[in-house]
Amino acid sequence: ENRQKRGKGAVTFTAGMHYDSNRNAFPKDGILEVLSVPVSGLGDEENDIGWLTVGTLEYRYDTHLQRAREVFFNGTVYSDEQVEHDNLDTLAFLLDGGLVYETDFLTATPKLRYNKIFLDRLNYADDVSAALRLERRLLAPGFLAYVEAGFGYEQFNDTGNFPFASEQDGTYSTIQIGGSYIFNPKLRFEASYRFRSKNAEVDFEAYEGHLVSGRLAMVLPRSTFLILDASYERQNYDGPDPF
Repeated sequence: ENRQKRGKGAVTFTAGMHYDSNRNAFPKDGILEVLSVPVSGLGDEENDIGWLTVGTLEYRYDTHLQRAREVFFNGTVYSDEQVEHDNLDTLAFLLDGGLVYETDFLTATPKLRYNKIFLDRLNYADDVSAALRLERRLLAPGFLAYVEAGFGYEQFNDTGNFPFASEQDGTYSTIQIGGSYIFNPKLRFEASYRFRSKNAEVDFEAYEGHLVSGRLAMVLPRSTFLILDASYERQNYDGPDPF
């Protein structure tokens, strides 16, 4: 009986839609730079609707050991079907697994990740990475702080729609710090900052990125909940794109 209780799993399925007023990422001022020369009249912003489906599998196994107490695995299938821009139809498989290790001072979680992405049903990218997360409860019982560092490699495949995608090939490293606070069983707040350094075959695909995000989660009556997300991201590229 105890052995049967060691493993816990969950499967979820989500469906929805999203609207993008500038799906082709066209400049607001309508001006593109070609070989550093401003050119206008080459196009316009195009809106689009996407249909989202997400399926997830989560599994955790309690080892009953004092230190290495848990092994986990997560798998996600993500599909985003565009109504107009079929070349941006996305299918992604996201896998990660690792170990939760307890010490007297903190909790350490080493993990491995593998992501595979298809665009317009063509193999577009593979992403392999390793990360280590350290977390500890501080001050009030409901406050949790963490730091996570990772290193990975991305490989892109040239396709008819994206003939120069392989110029993005390269390693990347990330470091993220953040925390969460549980005000009460029905209210939780999270905030984080992430730095990402990306190497690539060409300077205009290599960058340093900064992401600040926050989330407020509330449990409402009748088994419903409300989640509010806000984020700001900035990327500074090593060089300009000549096209």
